[in-house]
Amino acid sequence: METFDQGGTRAWKANAATWRVPPSPSFRPWQYLLAALALPPLLAIGGAACWLLWICAHAALGTRGAVMALAGLAALTAFLQRRTGMGIGPTLTLIALAGLVGLVWVVFGLALWAIVVS
Repeated sequence: METFDQGGTRAWKANAATWRVPPSPSFRPWQYLLAALALPPLLAIGGAACWLLWICAHAALGTRGAVMALAGLAALTAFLQRRTGMGIGPTLTLIALAGLVGLVWVVFGLALWAIVVS
C-alpha cells in the first residue's frame, strides 16, 4: 500500500509515460556555411599556437623534455576530465590559466629574490 502521492491523475500518468526525449535540433544550411567559413581560420590559429608552443618547449626543454611535457599535459587533461566531467576545451583552459598564475608567481618570486639578495 502506497502512502505518498504518486503525482497526478491516471490520465496525467499515462501522458507522462509516453513522453520521449525531444529530437535534436536541425541546423539550417546557412549555419553549416558559417561553420565552414569560420573553421579554416580557427584551425590556422590553433595550428600556429600549437607550433609556437612546440618551438618554445623544444627550445627550453629539448626534444625529450618537450615530448614528456606534452605527455604530462595529456595525462593531466585526461585526469581532470575524468574527475570533473568537463570537456577538453574547458579542461585545457583551466590548465592554461593555472599555469599562467604559476608563471606569474614564479616571475614575481624571482624578482623579489633578486631585489632582496642584491
